[in-house]
Amino acid sequence: MARNSRGNTGFHCILLVVGVLRSLASECEGDNCKNVISMPLLDKMKATLKADLDVTNMNNHLKAYIEQQTQKGVGTAMKDDMRQLIDNKLKEINAKIESTILEELKRIGVTYVRWGRKGCPDGAELVYTGRKTCYKDWNAEYNGYLMASHNKYKRTDYACIDVNAEQFDNKSAYNEDGALFYPIRTSCGSLRCPPYREDADVLCVLCTK
Repeated sequence: MARNSRGNTGFHCILLVVGVLRSLASECEGDNCKNVISMPLLDKMKATLKADLDVTNMNNHLKAYIEQQTQKGVGTAMKDDMRQLIDNKLKEINAKIESTILEELKRIGVTYVRWGRKGCPDGAELVYTGRKTCYKDWNAEYNGYLMASHNKYKRTDYACIDVNAEQFDNKSAYNEDGALFYPIRTSCGSLRCPPYREDADVLCVLCTK
């Protein structure tokens, strides 16, 4: 009984293998299968054999790997191109902004207060204190006296008051408790005397290009 049982088991195994081979053969044969590679083989007797290898899983893994690497390469290339494009646009915008600012500065010039006068000339200017003439290649707009608030008060900015100051309105002179300008005078010690003189008015001049 045991011998028959082993014989039956071996018979069933052979049938199972044959059944699997037949099911594969029914799907495709040899070169007709897209995912099957035929390879020539030789047995011990040098007889030619052929083995059909199913490479379906290998093809799927290879395809997935290629797609993954392609996506990485495309993503990196797109990031580099986008970064370069943004950098170029930023440089272009900065150049336009700088050019616009320079043009506006040339057109606008500098604004200043001409103390003691109601009209102002145009152009860039520079105030020189302690002198009444301009340096070479500069034009004198006006000259006058350097003044500020009284030295007992909190110090304010110095102002170059036109030597030919105009009357602001037609009112008679009386105290309106307004701000007052006092002339700045020299004091030996803080200034070297000579060339400076004690208690002399400090002159100023406004020069333009």
